[in-house]
Amino acid sequence: MAMRHNGRLEGAEAAETAALEGLRSSAAGGESLPMVLDDSFREIAREDRPALLELLVERSREQQIIFLTDDEDIATWARLESLAGDMAIVEPVATNSNRKAGIAS
Repeated sequence: MAMRHNGRLEGAEAAETAALEGLRSSAAGGESLPMVLDDSFREIAREDRPALLELLVERSREQQIIFLTDDEDIATWARLESLAGDMAIVEPVATNSNRKAGIAS
């Protein structure tokens, strides 16, 4: 369970729960829609991130969650979680054409 830091995690957890509830059964036929998070932890204090990431893993057992980030700390955490089998991770692969075009991976 997440440790609490002066109410910050409670608010983030409540917002996450509300968003997930809104996506459940909202598609045609009562199907669940995936939650897509795009670098949504950028404004979250580093010390609060681990508890929220673990909460996402817990919630993902009932709802598909897609988390996009270029934060190396979060990517490292995700790699470790994927080794444990708790999640799948997809990472971009640098190609020669990307390097020539100056596109970062």
